[in-house]
Amino acid sequence: MSTSFANKKNHNELLPSSIEAEQAVLGAILVDGEALHKVVEHIDSANFFYKRAHQLIYEAFLRLNEKSENIDILTASQYLKDQNQLEEIGGRSYLSALTDHAPIAANAPHYAKIIKAKSLLRNMILAGNQIVELGHQSEEDLDTLVDKAEQLIFNLSQSKSKDQLIHIGDLVHKSWKILEEREANKNQLSGLDTGYHDFNVLTSGLQKSDLLILAARPAMGKCLHKDSEIILEDGSLKTIEDIYKSQNAKILTLDTNWNFKFTKPSAFIDDGIKPIFEVKTKTGRSIKTTLSHPYLTIEGWKKLAELQVGDKVAVPRIINVFGQERLRDCEAKLLGLTIGNNSLEGLEFTVEQEITTQDIQLVANTLNTSCQMIQKNPSKPPISIEKIPEDVFQLPKEQLALFINRLFSANNWTGSLNINQTQISLISQSQTVVKQIQHLLLRFGIISSIHQATTWQLDITEHSSIKTFIEEIGIFTQEEALNTINQQLKLNEPNKNTQGDIYWDQIVSIEHHGSEQVYDLTIAETHNFVANDICVHNTSLALNIAENVAINTKKPVALFSLEMSKEQLVQRLLCSRAEVDSSRVRSGQLHADDWARLGTAMSELGEAPLYLDDSGGVSVMELRGKCRRLQAMTNGELGLVVIDYLQLLEGRSNDTRINQISEISRGLKMMARELNVPVMALSQLSRAVESRQDKRPMLSDLRDSGSIEQDADIVVFIYRDDYYNPESEKAGIADVIIAKHRSGPVGVVELLFQSNITKFKNPAPGY
Repeated sequence: MSTSFANKKNHNELLPSSIEAEQAVLGAILVDGEALHKVVEHIDSANFFYKRAHQLIYEAFLRLNEKSENIDILTASQYLKDQNQLEEIGGRSYLSALTDHAPIAANAPHYAKIIKAKSLLRNMILAGNQIVELGHQSEEDLDTLVDKAEQLIFNLSQSKSKDQLIHIGDLVHKSWKILEEREANKNQLSGLDTGYHDFNVLTSGLQKSDLLILAARPAMGKCLHKDSEIILEDGSLKTIEDIYKSQNAKILTLDTNWNFKFTKPSAFIDDGIKPIFEVKTKTGRSIKTTLSHPYLTIEGWKKLAELQVGDKVAVPRIINVFGQERLRDCEAKLLGLTIGNNSLEGLEFTVEQEITTQDIQLVANTLNTSCQMIQKNPSKPPISIEKIPEDVFQLPKEQLALFINRLFSANNWTGSLNINQTQISLISQSQTVVKQIQHLLLRFGIISSIHQATTWQLDITEHSSIKTFIEEIGIFTQEEALNTINQQLKLNEPNKNTQGDIYWDQIVSIEHHGSEQVYDLTIAETHNFVANDICVHNTSLALNIAENVAINTKKPVALFSLEMSKEQLVQRLLCSRAEVDSSRVRSGQLHADDWARLGTAMSELGEAPLYLDDSGGVSVMELRGKCRRLQAMTNGELGLVVIDYLQLLEGRSNDTRINQISEISRGLKMMARELNVPVMALSQLSRAVESRQDKRPMLSDLRDSGSIEQDADIVVFIYRDDYYNPESEKAGIADVIIAKHRSGPVGVVELLFQSNITKFKNPAPGY
């Protein structure tokens, strides 16, 4: 559209132009060379002029200005003569004649606007003719034709001239000015401020026309020790390592109403060897996790690196899960008596008259198999029981109650059965047995605590738990005493430590345990699950950057989410800006000051130039069209485009996925250049990273890799690696790796987040 219409059309055609305005502008510059600086703001190219002679003359003016030479009839005619163009423009006499049309220099910009308007009208005619030609190309793909037509109109609105070859002199001159501006503003970013200090230092902010790929490992940060136990839907307990190996499980997650439900993990990840820390609570629970592992606190989800002794974390108040694998009642009773007695010895003299010697032998065999405690002399029963058989965890509710009833009735249970100090206790030589009993009681909603003296002891002290224990389980031969206590218990005051299905337990210690194997699970929607009877969690850099750009720089941001709805995005942004736990927002159980913070955040977001789109299954062409319209709507001020995520964009249906991704990444880079804005696209990583020992991402780990890393100017990996130095007692979390930066690979640069760091804006609690 930049080629002269005078050369492409018959001069007899009435094309929009104003020869008088062109002569007036050129004459004003010849009379006063400073007029060019006012005119060039509107006309930065000679192609805006209609008449060929005027194009050559204006081009001469631009070149003389670049050389810092005076512009007058003498210098202009000499330049044109050197270019063998003087005769073509009508000679020196024509330049002299132009001065006769010179207006007041102050009016030159007004005439320049007329020239620009006429040029745009001519370009509209050309674009219209091209669109008509496109309409006759029925053999080409319709979407492609529509995109080309839309691009023609968009180019008009941007007043771009893309058909011309630009002399390097123009570009060098502009680049020199940019260098001078940066020198004068050394401490200012040349690109958009992301809100992340160290990231800005490495990139100088988000640069125009750049394609930035942001990729993260799945379930990053939610790393549990391999032996962490998780309850499954059938009531059985499996370690997270076993679940990883099976790649299939339904596990408990905390929903928005603070109640537990079952869900399937969407990813199972081997996270390798990492430094782990053991967290112990007041009730005797314990779990080993990495520093970056989030725990649910009263203030929201917080990484372990941010917690300390005395903080309260969420644990289940009740796990209402029972199995369907039945035993004979006598077997359930005998198992309880055996484990409660801590031995098989003397069970022939049990008061349970229906239990026979054959039953005892059967249970002995069961314990030998389940507990893997077969001694050298198989005929001799084990001296002690170290573990409850796996079959017990899959019993239905009534048989599990029968098992626990007989377990407490054995000769090692103790109880303070009086109204002044009611307590039901059980002792054992095995810590594992006591912890398993604590878990089984939790299925009835009975909260207990564990401590160690000479032996391991489990105590039930809360009145509500004692009442539940008496009514649903009881103790064989102690029925009358328990009924008396039950009638005397005063349960008028609710338990202030509970909320929904959770109980607030206090951290009593956090200890480093070296480096060991850890695993991750990804949970969709709720992003949390239960392990070792403690609530655990999994978190958005891109969303925070979009928020920071829109609010802090006031630049319009287009955020495309192909995975979440607009409503979910708004809620996440509100929670992030207000620093309010999203779980409290979803459940409506907000604290007193939450409303004020949310109100302030709503006001800030409501005024921010942030535009959301949650259309699913869109192509790059559709996305580009929406961005063009937003660019026009915001008067060319669009600052940033964020896409979540690249692999959800649609490509050509008749091509392989790798070729589709190549087309998509190439299209995103072209869009960044066309709109002259940074485009940030989230991307998935392949499973190749999980097979390496250090789990550190590389460019080749980008899912459907090939062209993504080639098209991108910057590739950022979110890689979380906990580290611990025993000598300095220093702990931290490596959070970001920049693997590629504009012109090519620059090695690996890590941004280290200390637990007390404040210069980074962290994601809101709950994410």
